Amino acid sequence: MVCDVWRNSISRKKSFSKTALTASLADASIGYRHFPALGISSAQRRKATTGEQRVAMFSRYREQIETTDLSKLYE
Repeated sequence: MVCDVWRNSISRKKSFSKTALTASLADASIGYRHFPALGISSAQRRKATTGEQRVAMFSRYREQIETTDLSKLYE
C-alpha cells in the first residue's frame, strides 16, 4: 500500500499523478490511498524559501502528524 500525503495528487511528472500512479501500482498488486488532509499546503511550501524555513515547516508538519488521530481519515 502506498499512502499519498500530498495535498494535491498532481505531479509535473505524468507517471506520478494520482490516476497514472494508481494504475501502475495496481499492475504490481500494490494499493494506493490518497490522504490530502495530511498534506502541506502549496502556500506553506512556497513560503519556505530557505533551508531554515523548510526545516521549521517540516518540524511543524511532524508535530501535526504525531498529534493527528489518523483513524478519522478512514471514516
